[in-house]
Amino acid sequence: MTAKRSTAPKIKKTDYPDIFSINGKSVILEEKDLGIFNGILTCNVPYSQVLAIGGIWAPPYVSSDFLCEVRLFGEIIKTEGYTWSPREVVRTGSINGIKIESAFILGNDCRGGILSFTLTNQTKTAIKLPLSLHLAGMIAYNEIWDFFKQRSEPPISQYYDFSRRADFSEKNGIISWYNKSGAVSLKTSFAELQGDGYSPCWKTNVQLRPAQNKTFYLSFGFGNKKDSQSVCNELAGNFKKSIELSRRKYIESVASIFETLPMLKAEDKRLEQFYYRSLVPLILNKWHVPEFALDPYYSTGGINGGCVCCYLWDLGEGWEILNLYDAQTLRSHIKMFLKMGLGKHFAFLPIGGKPYGPWYPVNQEKIIFLVYYYVTITCDKAFLLEKDNGKTVLDQLIGQALHNDDPNKPVELIDYGNGNNHLELRRQYRYDNYVPDLNARRYANYKATASLCRMAGIDGEYLEKRADELKSLILKTMWSKKHKWFYHFDTKWNKDIRYTMQLYKLLGSGVLDKEQTDGLLSHLNEKEFLSDYGFHSLSKQDIAYDQIDTDNGGGGIYSGFAPQIIERLYKIRKPKLAEDILERILWWGHKTPYWGDSFVANCVDYRRDTPLQNTLGALAGAQCIIFGMFGVKPEINGDIVINPLPPAFSLKIELINLRIGGQSIDVKVLKDKYSVYVDKKVISSKIGSPIVIKRKKEICI
Repeated sequence: MTAKRSTAPKIKKTDYPDIFSINGKSVILEEKDLGIFNGILTCNVPYSQVLAIGGIWAPPYVSSDFLCEVRLFGEIIKTEGYTWSPREVVRTGSINGIKIESAFILGNDCRGGILSFTLTNQTKTAIKLPLSLHLAGMIAYNEIWDFFKQRSEPPISQYYDFSRRADFSEKNGIISWYNKSGAVSLKTSFAELQGDGYSPCWKTNVQLRPAQNKTFYLSFGFGNKKDSQSVCNELAGNFKKSIELSRRKYIESVASIFETLPMLKAEDKRLEQFYYRSLVPLILNKWHVPEFALDPYYSTGGINGGCVCCYLWDLGEGWEILNLYDAQTLRSHIKMFLKMGLGKHFAFLPIGGKPYGPWYPVNQEKIIFLVYYYVTITCDKAFLLEKDNGKTVLDQLIGQALHNDDPNKPVELIDYGNGNNHLELRRQYRYDNYVPDLNARRYANYKATASLCRMAGIDGEYLEKRADELKSLILKTMWSKKHKWFYHFDTKWNKDIRYTMQLYKLLGSGVLDKEQTDGLLSHLNEKEFLSDYGFHSLSKQDIAYDQIDTDNGGGGIYSGFAPQIIERLYKIRKPKLAEDILERILWWGHKTPYWGDSFVANCVDYRRDTPLQNTLGALAGAQCIIFGMFGVKPEINGDIVINPLPPAFSLKIELINLRIGGQSIDVKVLKDKYSVYVDKKVISSKIGSPIVIKRKKEICI
């Protein structure tokens, strides 16, 4: 008998998907933090205005303070409502009986875009409507795109023309706003547009009969002067077709995500929103830029020019799901990180791939597990023996596992220094030197590397033994039965306790026994780590708690951390704790179009004092649902285990078209039962009894 598969809808390329769109009424982002992206260029959207284009970032070109305004009756048109999607924003407004509907959309595969708007006369009389176009801003060329939001305007003392900041010219219907670094070129469909010759302002008049509507267009190109004019001219060659092409290509990019990643269907729609919102980085953080070291290139951030570099920390937040989605591209990023010196740097720059920043002590864990999941998910064991500079990938991973450790000596705790580059706490209270979470993570690093050794046919037993010795040392010297937490020590071995959520990263790693697991979990309560709207990175009872220091200081939590902890709770079969935390943060799915650095836990808010407003680490959200809630686990021998735990707030959940192990799998869960559909077969079981699927064949990329 043929099994009935899921009835959930598939994304069709002929449909315009709204899976990532969001109504502006629910969005809490400040205007400076809202942007759109097309893979090569990102633009700020001044959403309070219906007819405005904000700053432009298209590495290596930047015009952070660029502003293009279309005014009616000499006035800025205030927005009454807007809808955001990754490549387009639609806005509405009105003035003097004129209804305005605009669409600002970035072009396909180019440094440019189009602003289209329709004016409708809702009065009973004819109207002569004055329309004007205004430009402002500076343009710069910059090859260094790091953590900070790249800016084009110099300090005030370095320029004197506050109104212009660039020159302008008109030729063949193209307005060029330029300086020696680059240009923004514009072309419009406005009839009889006239400039005054001395200021960046152009005017015309529009006649509208009663009930009549007219649509107007403006295209822009960005880059050097020649290329910018070419792009804006091409987009303006047929405005409608250019818009249709961009929308169609966007649809295809969304559809391509679900060719490799599963769709989710849930009784509680908040869970669906959370899942899909966490996948937005697959659109917003994926670049195709000729000047970049990799293509595709995954940035840690990118929206409005912030954090275009690639941090290992954030890339590693999605160490399972990225391997499921695009293992080949992830492979190239892994190799780039292995080349750059992970004992010295934490990121690389997009142009040239140069190492950037100091060492982060989580580097070693991130690179080891990126490779571990790459190999277990793809079965590409040959990757472990690939050589670079005379060393195999596996040799390099062994070196990372033993970073700052001497295998010829008895195992010891490692002093991670007092540079405060782990939690980066802002106040006088410290979490440095012999810290428990970093030392204890070494256990999982050793174990995972030993597993990779076995897969490559190399002896890794000494790593297993070292892991066990380390575990014994940590539990003996760092665990406090009284506090049900771990101590950290300074260089004089004075002990202190910092109640950081980083300790929850140890759940399921094997380094904790039952006493430590139960002890840590006893702190997951509303007096310490939990609030109505989320998870606190430091306990509210910790003396170092700082409401302003959102990501690690307690006010909230970094966007990737809470889902990672939720996933670990599911994996150790603590579903009630997992779903309790998850339900508190479901609002992330419908209050922001993308997830930035971190969210506040005791109110509905986000971290504003950071250029990282669309983190790649958001992928941990969908990851915790696939590999945590649905219990998907690729084994080293190639088997795929399915062991779901539906949340009490959504007892009916479905995972559709999970592509792993060379097979397409659907998982349908209803209360205490579930079914797994593989090809034309169906396997049913009860919650708590896992189903094991044999890999059809080893699929190696």
